[in-house]
Order: sequence, then structure tokens, then C-alpha cells
Amino acid sequence: LHFGEALDALLRQLAIDLCRDGEGARRVGRITVHGGDARGVPNVARAIANSPLVKTALYGGDPNWGRIAQAVGMAVPHSAPLAVDIAIEGVDVCSAGAAVPHDEAALAQAVSGPEVDYVVGLPGDGEEAQVYFSDLGHEYVTINAEYTT
Repeated sequence: LHFGEALDALLRQLAIDLCRDGEGARRVGRITVHGGDARGVPNVARAIANSPLVKTALYGGDPNWGRIAQAVGMAVPHSAPLAVDIAIEGVDVCSAGAAVPHDEAALAQAVSGPEVDYVVGLPGDGEEAQVYFSDLGHEYVTINAEYTT
């Protein structure tokens, strides 16, 4: 039991370190998606993590949950309106697809650190997927614009 827990912790840390080592990465995001179905949940998690809009919001320290909702919508076509729940750094910002009042200044401060945690709840049973990703900022664009293959 202890070996399994230690191995899980080590592998998670390696995943975070790989993201942190991205070209010009400044912040690492962790998206956890739960609910939905076995095929849709991983697709939603990857759609959020791969979204340039979400990645640039992460870079800028912007808790823009609308970008997350947009990525969910792209991953689950023909589902509008979707009763999605979104929390950023433990703060509920969207419930059943609608904005939740919250302390915007405190949330902006919470997402200014090196790691940001996002949780998305979809309607449905207990599937879960987790994806780590890095931000997308000026340095990434510069690094990738300056060389050719």
C-alpha cells in the first residue's frame, strides 16, 4: 500500500516537472474532470488542457472560467446548454453553467502562483480524468519562431 502511494506521488511529481520544463513555461495547470462518461471525460480534460485560450489565461494569471467552459463545449458538441460546474483553486466560479459570485481579487491572487488547479464537473456518473499542462506565453512563441527544421 505504501509503495503504491509513494509511486503515485512520484509519477505525479514527474508529470508536473515535465510540464514545468516546457519551452518558456511559467505556470503549470492541473485539470480534473469528473462526471460524464468514460469516453467524454478524458476528451474534455484534454480539450481544456490543449486550449490556447486556457493556456494563455494560465500564463497571464487570469481566472477566466469562460475559456474553460468554451473548451468543454467544443469537446462535448450538441450539448448546449451544458450544466457544467467549474472551480479554480477551490473557488466555485460556475455552477450548472451559470456564474457563481466570488471574491475576484482573491481568486486573481490565488492563480498568480506557479501551479493552478482547475476542477470541472460534468453531468453524469463518476468517471474522472486528470491532465497536467503548461501555459502558453511570449517566450514559447519566441523560442518556436526562431528556429526551423
